[in-house]
Amino acid sequence: MQIWFIFSLVFAVFVALFAVLNSEIVTIRVLWARYELSQSVVILISAAFGALVTYTMSLFGKFKSSMKSREIKGSVSVLEKQVRTLEEENKNYQIEIERLKAQAHALEASKETQIGETGNK
Repeated sequence: MQIWFIFSLVFAVFVALFAVLNSEIVTIRVLWARYELSQSVVILISAAFGALVTYTMSLFGKFKSSMKSREIKGSVSVLEKQVRTLEEENKNYQIEIERLKAQAHALEASKETQIGETGNK
């Protein structure tokens, strides 16, 4: 950001110097009107108009970026909520798996006990 500011200042100095060195009177025709102005004034007005157009165009770009950023933040929020939901489901499934494993071990132990009792008779 600072490099662009420095570049802009240097460019402005060159434009001003160029305008001062070219200070003859020129005739400007705009549609039906004719104006006689110093060439330096024409150069400075043109440079200022160009800067204004550039600034306006950059505002459109910043607005578009801002809207895209807002959209992305909304998407991130939705995705984070989905992640939390899936993590909770995963946790519940892990608890269910552990419960089923314990139940399976209990059934195996019960089955082995029954087989042992049947074999002893």
